[in-house]
Amino acid sequence: MKGFKRLFFLSMLLVLVVSLFSGVTFAQDKNVLDTLKGENTASIFLEAVEMANLTDILTEGEGVTVLVPTDDVADDLKAAMDEGDTDKIYSIVSCHIISSEILTASDLSSAGEVYTDGGMITVKQEDNDIIINDTIKIVKADIKAKNGIIHLIDGVILPQEEEVEEIFEEEPVEEEAGD
Repeated sequence: MKGFKRLFFLSMLLVLVVSLFSGVTFAQDKNVLDTLKGENTASIFLEAVEMANLTDILTEGEGVTVLVPTDDVADDLKAAMDEGDTDKIYSIVSCHIISSEILTASDLSSAGEVYTDGGMITVKQEDNDIIINDTIKIVKADIKAKNGIIHLIDGVILPQEEEVEEIFEEEPVEEEAGD
């Protein structure tokens, strides 16, 4: 009877270990977009990605890092979406995507400055927190996907002031000399 209990215990332990590793592998079989859909706090960002026509980067891109504002702090993004301003949405969402490489939270903090698809951000470590642009904190780091990595953040990264002016600057209208 002792042998049976031991065999049963070892069998259950094996099933537990296999199921744990299967879950990790399963998560890494999904692309960044599908992995984000599994996060219950990223629906506003996902909607903005669709409005900005940037889903291909998250599904087909290789080596993608995405800094995703959670729904409870995405007011600036939601306001742009409510306005229907797709150029503004594109410029904001681009600030959250690094389509050129996979950067863990540790990689980000040691880099100091990182170029996103929408411009430069600063990253530093303060105690146990990783801070972006002096105010935004990574609240959940290193969510792995098959084509990249996701970090949930507690704020929206806005384009730098000069970049905003360039994006939204209208062509000057030349006036003709009077008769």
